Parts: sequence; structure tokens; C-alpha cells
Amino acid sequence: MAPARSAPCLVLVREGGFFIAGGISPSSASEAQGQNEPRMSNLSKADIAQALKHPLRRRLLPAFIANRPLSPKEASRLLKAPLSDVSYHVKVLVEYEFLVLRARAQVKGAVKSYYLPNDEVLNSSIVKEFFARNPSIGNE
Repeated sequence: MAPARSAPCLVLVREGGFFIAGGISPSSASEAQGQNEPRMSNLSKADIAQALKHPLRRRLLPAFIANRPLSPKEASRLLKAPLSDVSYHVKVLVEYEFLVLRARAQVKGAVKSYYLPNDEVLNSSIVKEFFARNPSIGNE
């Protein structure tokens, strides 16, 4: 089962750009002071395997790590994959907290979402161990 989702950050939109106005639902005063990343979830080895089960998700994660922040549309262009597929798999990576929503902006009548890799999850010992045991992940 996927971990619970974090609430999106609050973004103020104005013509020509956007400003990040707050972090993701802080649970303490120390987190409220500028921290935009969620706390480390309790991912199991099965959760990590499920999150990285699909080849497109294994290709997406390195793309988001190398191109911070990134929208699904930009990732779609980079990986030459259909936007609908990329959007679905970004949603899965967000559910498992590998990616976090960084900002949203109004662009030509549509809302464009930007995501960042969740460094706390990627740097956790359980994820590092998973990548060490599965070195081909991300190299496809």
C-alpha cells in the first residue's frame, strides 16, 4: 500500500511567474520555517520495489534528479514518452514520496506542476540498499 500523500505547497501565481509561499503541511514549528520537503515516510522494501517496478518510473527518477525542478511535460520531452504515461507515473512516484510537488503555475490557462526528488527518501538507508542490490535501475 502506498504511503499517505503530503499536502501540496501553497503557491502564489502572478503574471510572468510564481512564488512559493509555504511548505508542505508542517507538523512542527521548526519544519514551518522554510522546509519544503516532507518528512521521511516509513517505506518498506516492498513499497520501494512497487514504486520502481515500471521501467518508465525507473527512467523518470534520474531525469528528475538531473533536472530539478521538472514538470511532467518537460520530462515527457526529455524521455520521448507520451505525456499521459509520464503524468501517471509521476503521480505514482509522488504517492510513494520519491517526488514532491514543488510548485504550481498558471500557464496559458492550464496549471503546470513542478516536482523535485525527495532527497530524504533517496538518501535513506533502505533506498540506498535497494539501489545497491539493483544496480541496473535507472540505467535503462
